[in-house]
Amino acid sequence: MRPELFLGLSFAAAMVGAAAWLWMLPRVARIFRGLNEPALYRPVAADELPPAVRRHFDEQAATFARQGLRVCGDYRVRRELEHFSRLLIDPAGHIACEVAWYRSWKAPLRVASLFSLLDDATFVETANRVIPPQDGELIVRTHRGASPAELVDYHRRLLATLRDERRTAPLALDDESLPLVAIYGAALMHERLAATRPGTVSPYAATLPQIRAAIERWIEVPLNEAPGD
Repeated sequence: MRPELFLGLSFAAAMVGAAAWLWMLPRVARIFRGLNEPALYRPVAADELPPAVRRHFDEQAATFARQGLRVCGDYRVRRELEHFSRLLIDPAGHIACEVAWYRSWKAPLRVASLFSLLDDATFVETANRVIPPQDGELIVRTHRGASPAELVDYHRRLLATLRDERRTAPLALDDESLPLVAIYGAALMHERLAATRPGTVSPYAATLPQIRAAIERWIEVPLNEAPGD
């Protein structure tokens, strides 16, 4: 290959790479801001959801309905990030479900998780996404690829284990309390992750005390007291 041709091709490739990076940079920055933005859970009507999101939510809701869960509502979770959730709940209010859809680096991510709030203010989550297991006031167990029926079974067994080991029981949630409890779980997770990453500050660092106080008022249990104190 002639030197001038090689230089020309190299210059063209560099220009294409630079253009691609300039095109991606605002998208990457927006996703980064969104992932570090506190959750809002702003209610939205089903017809406000993007068509692909609504189809996914409808399919998942129908599957979870066969496990006895009903739909409570749809939410725009974050302002910056294209992140939506549909919340469901079982008849007793002991098990809630979040079906989430959000746009990440390449393809949209679709996850489902079940969560409960125990009478000692412990947040319990069973998810089909890959996140580190957690214990303490935030208990998380993951089962990648689990079906809705399997997730419900895993979560019920986890609650039974906690009842036997810690003498705790799930509180009865309702449609109104679900967004608050979901935000509480997200704040605990971000706090836990920030503690393991030097230099990282949780987006809930300033608001977690208020979130804890709201949960405490709702369940009337001092959050600094261990079970049995």
